[in-house]
Formats: sequence, structure tokens, C-alpha cells
Amino acid sequence: MTISGVTLTTDNVTIQVNTRPNAVTDEFMLGTGARNLTLPAGPYLRVEVLNASLTIDNLVDAGLRGNFAFDQVDGVARLALFDVTAEVSVNGEKARLINGLGALVITADGIAGTVEGSLDVALGGLEAGGDLFLRVNNTGQAIDETILIGTRSILISFSEEDGMVFSVALANSSLRIGDVLLIQGSFTFTKRGSVSIAGGAGVTIFIGEGEPFLEGGEINSSARGILIENANIVPDLYKEVSKRVEDVILL
Repeated sequence: MTISGVTLTTDNVTIQVNTRPNAVTDEFMLGTGARNLTLPAGPYLRVEVLNASLTIDNLVDAGLRGNFAFDQVDGVARLALFDVTAEVSVNGEKARLINGLGALVITADGIAGTVEGSLDVALGGLEAGGDLFLRVNNTGQAIDETILIGTRSILISFSEEDGMVFSVALANSSLRIGDVLLIQGSFTFTKRGSVSIAGGAGVTIFIGEGEPFLEGGEINSSARGILIENANIVPDLYKEVSKRVEDVILL
């Protein structure tokens, strides 16, 4: 299937429809055999696309692979993503988001939802990894929806006071630039309207040569450089950023 430069290929599509005003629980005969389904009161539509591959024209060696489910309940369109891998490759170097899981509410004014996954980047002299969490709401409206993915319920909740929100968090992240700079920790970036707030916790920074820590967590006496541990980047009430460094060690 091709739509405006977007190509989607799959070998497994399931469509669920209920036009009745009442919820229905019954046994349905599908291609793989009998299956018990519970369909919410109509009008209800759900389309599942499994083991799908999505590519975008004019984007070099880029792809999105995984499972997608679209449904519409009470006039609200929703999209679930699970077991998704997003990958961009340029000249053999890759940036990937793996084990992606997320849910989005789609309205005429924009989208609202959450996406999470594991980040794996190796581009030039830069390597990065960690757990990525994204929250976005550009509808400017209050959103309160729960989307079921397997046995997991994903809550999409934004109040009207939140306004426009774009928030990215990196947990247990590691960023290495060449052989001289290593940054580890958890970081957040949030944009609400015209205000941007950045923060970090448990940050470790090493500038120098060698690995700062051994496998057991002890400091590597063979490393040479400057090690900063337990640094926090804390936004204060005036949205300015203050830094607190507990330990600075010369190796």
C-alpha cells in the first residue's frame, strides 16, 4: 500500500466493526480459527496492521517496523504502536529506537499521546543509548483516554491548563563523544507554550582518556581526566537552571 510517498507493507490485517448501539461479546471465525472478541458499543471501528514495514520516500535507508492499531470510539480516533523499531541509516551508521510502545489520540486540532522505547545511536564519533519517553499534546485541549495494548493500559491524560506540551525524558542514558567525553544520567526537556525547561539527575561527566569505571563500578585508576559525579540540573521557580555538583575528582 502506497500513500503520498509513504509505503506500508504487511501480511496481516484485522478489521473489527460494530455498528450496533450495544457492546457485543461473541465468538468470531477468523482466518486463524475461532476467536472470542468483545467489541464496544458502536459506532466502533478498529484496524490492526501486524508485522508491518513503513518507509518514507526521500529519506535514506529509513524505516519503521512493527505493529499498529487504529480505532475510533465515540468519534475519537486513536492509534496504538507496539513492538516498533524506527531506524535511520546513513553510510552504514545507524540511529534506532527499539521496543517502541505508544498511543496517540488524533483530533482535528492535533495529536496527544505518549511513546517510549530504547534509544541506540551510533553516528560518526557519537554513541548514545538509554530509555526514551515522549509526551506530546499540541491540541491545546484536555485529553483523557485509555488505550489497551495487549494486557497493558496506556493512559493519555492532559489537563486544559497544561496547554501545548512537548516533553522528552531520557532515563539511564549514556552519551559518548569520541574518546574524550562521556555523559551518563537521566535528563528531561519540557516545552510548555513559550517556556522551555531542562533538567537532569544523577549526572556523571568524564572528560579524559580511558574508561572512568571498572565493571564492578569502582573508579579506574588507569583513566586520566576529570570526573564529575552526582550532578543535578534543577529548574528553579523562575525557570532558570542551577547546577549542583557534589563530587569533582581528578584522575
